[in-house]
Amino acid sequence: MRLFYNEKTLPVNKETLKEYETEYKEYYEKYPNLIRKWTEQEEVEARLPEDEERRKDADEVHEEKDKYGTVEPRFAQIEALEELKQTYEEGYRKAMVVMATGLGKTYLATFFAQQRFKRVLFVAHREEILHQAEKSFNIVMPEASTGIYNGKMKEGEADFVFASVFTLSMKKHLQAFNPTVLI
Repeated sequence: MRLFYNEKTLPVNKETLKEYETEYKEYYEKYPNLIRKWTEQEEVEARLPEDEERRKDADEVHEEKDKYGTVEPRFAQIEALEELKQTYEEGYRKAMVVMATGLGKTYLATFFAQQRFKRVLFVAHREEILHQAEKSFNIVMPEASTGIYNGKMKEGEADFVFASVFTLSMKKHLQAFNPTVLI
């Protein structure tokens, strides 16, 4: 609630949305490749592994890569983790994190889960995000089991389950997950 009523919080209405859209367009006309650069830098800094399927399809020989070192929270993630920790300790069981593209929201979720939970249900609206999140969790916590729960796969017994919002919108699938068991 402190954030909601903060003096820097702006009301969302037609005027503020129009102002934001104008600023957004001006900024990205001035820096058209900025998001792509941030995304590339995020991948380098997080040392994300190359997609195995792409490597299999290529007619190239690839040397075996060394194991990745420990991935740890970075500047924006450290502050967000502290705020999430405080929110959780105050008794709240829901929180919202807003971060710009490329700042590591998925890794933030991974780090928070690592500190607090034995099981997690990670819900996303795109299959690509589910698979990327699963890879991130595997990098940070390779000993934990992960599974995809979508229209094709139902790996709901894993420690960390990555589920499609569309699949969970069906009552029978949502009921497969007991919230008290996930904590």
